[in-house]
Amino acid sequence: MKKQQIIWNSLYKEGLTWKKNSKIDQDIRNKSVLELGVGNGKTLKAILNKNPKQVVAIDISKEAINSIKFRKKNLSLITKDFLKFNTKDKFDMVFSHYFLNNFEEKERKEAVRRIKLLLNKNGIILFEDFMVGDLRHKGAEIEENTIEKQNGIICHFFTKNEIEKLFEGMGVESNEKIFNPVRGNKSVRRKIIKAKITKL
Repeated sequence: MKKQQIIWNSLYKEGLTWKKNSKIDQDIRNKSVLELGVGNGKTLKAILNKNPKQVVAIDISKEAINSIKFRKKNLSLITKDFLKFNTKDKFDMVFSHYFLNNFEEKERKEAVRRIKLLLNKNGIILFEDFMVGDLRHKGAEIEENTIEKQNGIICHFFTKNEIEKLFEGMGVESNEKIFNPVRGNKSVRRKIIKAKITKL
């Protein structure tokens, strides 16, 4: 992940931002929350607006963490490779929005194993990521449905069956969102999968 860390640091240093506001329908009041891959805080803002008890937000990029200008007493920002992140804390909710796509298969499975261990019983993972067939699915394929972009960033594209297999033994409710971001161009499609995953 060291190479990926260097690339993400460079991108955020150059001013990379994620502008579309996140929307969270889940009730997270008084919940302990872990957000994975916080980036510049787009989803974090939405999380904090829902009045959680505690939020831990982690990102591999120091530049990403530094770009987050807001602070709250119940918020901890951590620069760390998640595969090296150790804590005794357990969480009621884990947000994995466009996070697991950054791993190759072996590391992705390890990341999921770690996520499961960090969840309280009946804890929930809110997952959102790219699906196979999304317009971003372009680049040199290094594994099945995993590409390396021209800038060196790794990006994986999921299927519904893959999500169910990755989180086997958990309650998985998923839905697909397919839409055309460019008006009048039906050949350009965004394909996203969202899932609510419950630790049984």
